[in-house]
Amino acid sequence: MFHILTSILIAGVSLILALITHPAWGEQKIPDANLKVTVQQKEEGKLNPALHFQELLCFNGDCSLTSVTLNSCRPSPVSNGMASPIVIERTTTTGGNLKVTNEGNTLVAVETSSDIGGNYVSTHRFTYEKTREDRMAMKLIGYSGGYVKNSDIVQRVVIVEFVPLKGVYKEIQKLDCPLGLPGVATLND
Repeated sequence: MFHILTSILIAGVSLILALITHPAWGEQKIPDANLKVTVQQKEEGKLNPALHFQELLCFNGDCSLTSVTLNSCRPSPVSNGMASPIVIERTTTTGGNLKVTNEGNTLVAVETSSDIGGNYVSTHRFTYEKTREDRMAMKLIGYSGGYVKNSDIVQRVVIVEFVPLKGVYKEIQKLDCPLGLPGVATLND
């Protein structure tokens, strides 16, 4: 009987120590990371030509996801033609609109937000090459992602897949329309 009680006590103390010294059940520590990828959006089988450069940056458990969009041809405000503005979007764990979890060697970033068209949830799965614990994860070896949006404009739920560019580095020789960049207004504007 004494051996059984001793075993139960040791098991209980081990469980308490595990709970105190480790993150919540199922959660793994977020490694320091700087992971980059460029994606295109695919909706209903059609690939959109806009390019979305994404950077997930994590340090000491806090993360930010920055997206820079190019080649999204829109009517130019200064001519009758089309131009591609540079669109920059950022979400952060400290801002409350980004949640990042670590699943093995995959950082899962979930953004929740809204815009003029409605509410959306984006999910990004950044699979990285593992490094030593004191090193920053910088090599992306896999990616998948997409978003679901309850669109007020088209009155339906829109589902979009993010398709990553293949290869470590891509050179885009020509955009579909000129870049539209902001400047400082002059008296003639």
